[in-house]
Amino acid sequence: TYMMMYELNDIQGLYTVTKECSEYFPTNATVLYFNAIAAIELNKPDEAIESIESARVLLPSTDVEYIAELDAQKGVAYLLKNKQAEGYKLLKTAIQKDSKSNVIKSIFAEQMAKYKIHLDEALTSINQAIEASPDVAHYYYVRGLVYFAQKKYDKAIDDLEKTILFPPNEKMTPIYYERLGDSYSLNGNTTKAIAAWNHAKEKG
Repeated sequence: TYMMMYELNDIQGLYTVTKECSEYFPTNATVLYFNAIAAIELNKPDEAIESIESARVLLPSTDVEYIAELDAQKGVAYLLKNKQAEGYKLLKTAIQKDSKSNVIKSIFAEQMAKYKIHLDEALTSINQAIEASPDVAHYYYVRGLVYFAQKKYDKAIDDLEKTILFPPNEKMTPIYYERLGDSYSLNGNTTKAIAAWNHAKEKG
């Protein structure tokens, strides 16, 4: 249910439900994790960190994949607090803990692109994710963001055009079109930019 709410972009609903559930079920790591995810989306990094730390103490040390995912989201929250060194370190730690996680590599790359830091490392990480899972639209989107941050708009367009060839995603497809429009615009193609932005509005 929580994942469905997230995928449907009902972030406020997800935050409210998990906040209430965490009061009744304070030892449920999954509830705390999704509360953190929602808090990050709602620009509440301190609440996110609190939920992540509460979830972390509930997990056995052997649950490496889950711990790595929590570290990654904690890194995202620290970046949201403009603590770039701490955020970067946490995300790199998450990758080291679960080096096979393409999701964490994607999160790392997307955050580096967002803040325009460590872009070469970001590109390496997302290339690894795409090589391992070439059928995931979001990974091409993330690489497009990295290229966009590097001002390599031709390459950004190539990847962002790939994203819209995948089956539509209610949450992400409008964003794919919006970023594609931005790339067209900065690459000097106003006609295609306007068309992409219109698609974003239609699908949003």
